[in-house]
Amino acid sequence: MGVDIQQLAEEYASKSDGELLQLALNPEQLTPEANLALSGELTKRGISGREHLDAARQQEEDREAEVARDPGELFFIHPYGIGRTAICRIGVASSA
Repeated sequence: MGVDIQQLAEEYASKSDGELLQLALNPEQLTPEANLALSGELTKRGISGREHLDAARQQEEDREAEVARDPGELFFIHPYGIGRTAICRIGVASSA
């Protein structure tokens, strides 16, 4: 029992242009029905051209490169707290 094209079309209609382009970057991960509904929504919005997909691909590569350069802040999970609160508690205790 699969999802029909109408349901997929409604789901894709509720997504942003960026979300649709992200899906379009990996069409091999979608069912034929999902690809058909996605193509229809991209065409309806006028963003089905190769230049749009190339721009989305470049943005994704840039985002991945940024994540690789800066993994973000690390934090310690303390049994009595999480995130900055736990760090503050540990910082105060260790500096005293």
